[in-house]
Amino acid sequence: MNKQIIEEIERNLYENLDLNEGNNFYLSHVEKDLFCVFTKKTYNTSFFSDDSSSELNIFFKELTDMLLSNELNGDGCFDYEHYSQNEYSNIKNKANNYFNSSLNFILIKYKKGSIKPLSFLTNINGII
Repeated sequence: MNKQIIEEIERNLYENLDLNEGNNFYLSHVEKDLFCVFTKKTYNTSFFSDDSSSELNIFFKELTDMLLSNELNGDGCFDYEHYSQNEYSNIKNKANNYFNSSLNFILIKYKKGSIKPLSFLTNINGII
C-alpha cells in the first residue's frame, strides 16, 4: 500500500481533531480503495477532547449525518431511535455519542484528496 495514500487518509481523518488520552484511530486496508478505520477508546472519557473544534471536520460531518440526521427525516441510520430534532448541539457531541463504546469500525472509501464513510459498526459487550 502506498505510504502517501495512508498519510492522506490520516490527514483527512485527524484534521481539526484532538483525542482524549488513550483514544486512538487505526487504519487497515481492505481492498482496492476500501479501508477500515477502527477505534480504541478508554473508559469514562469522551472520544474527542474539549480542545477539538465543535464541528470536527468534513469526514465526521459526513459520518454523523449518515448516522443521525438533524431533521430526523429518515436520512440517518439511527433516526428511528430519536424523538427530538437537533438533539445534539454540534458534530462533536453527536460523534462522541456514537463513539461511546470502546471499539468502532468505519468502512471508508478513498478517492484522491478525500475519504468517504460507507458504514459504521460498533461492538458493545460483544454485540455488533
